[in-house]
Amino acid sequence: MHLRLTLVFLALLVATPTVAGAQDSRFSDGRFEITWRVRGSAPAFRFDGEVTNRQAIDVSDVVLAVESIDAAGRVTSTTVGFIDGPVSGNGSRTFSFRCSITGDAKSLRLRPVSWQSSSRGF
Repeated sequence: MHLRLTLVFLALLVATPTVAGAQDSRFSDGRFEITWRVRGSAPAFRFDGEVTNRQAIDVSDVVLAVESIDAAGRVTSTTVGFIDGPVSGNGSRTFSFRCSITGDAKSLRLRPVSWQSSSRGF
């Protein structure tokens, strides 16, 4: 009986997609630089990181695509994460959020897909 439970547990473990340990990652383009650390295992992950706004204007309500990447580099699922509050022009802000990911998650990637811009009044 004990052996049967152990085998069932191992089968579930193999069938559950995981991201090994804590994963540090980075995204960068002309507008944003985002660094983050992933914790947890499928389906619930926590992302802790920092976003740097390289633009001269303030932004807020940053929406991030959270993508699950398989061993071949293909996106297997996508969900969204949110960075609440403003990020000053040429400034940065820390963030933390949880989300659920499905798919064959060999690695996870964040990238900004939308945000609100506001120009500074002079």
